Amino acid sequence: KLSAAATKMILKHVNVEPLSGARRYISLHSLGGNVNDDQKRRYSCFAYRDKPFLMQYQAWWTKPELDTECLAWVNNFRDAMHLDKDGKPLYTEGAFINFPDRDLVKTNVQKVLMEPYYGEQNLEKLMRIKNEVDPRGVFDFPMGIPRS
Repeated sequence: KLSAAATKMILKHVNVEPLSGARRYISLHSLGGNVNDDQKRRYSCFAYRDKPFLMQYQAWWTKPELDTECLAWVNNFRDAMHLDKDGKPLYTEGAFINFPDRDLVKTNVQKVLMEPYYGEQNLEKLMRIKNEVDPRGVFDFPMGIPRS
């Protein structure tokens, strides 16, 4: 369940003044069923199986001059839902790798960048596997699993 404060924060961000040539919204993706199957945890590195849904902050626009405003809307919304003013978790945590966010973590350190997507424990497991099956880094890319 979303708290009243979380709901208020969502409404604050989705009820902004419309922009001509842009759409800004949130998608809620329901989880449950096989996602919650504890047996699947052994074979999957999806870190948020116990959550009721995923939130996806989205903005689509047609004019390059809207880049700054639309990206700021996504970043501000995400940050308002994720951390309080002291940097402590607020309403949401982590991230889903199918919704990559280049501004989620302000770093170029690939391991730190990928931790919100997999969780620290799962990322360590994936890194061990990556080192075994791809020791030369053939499949390396900025949002990929780091080797070390």
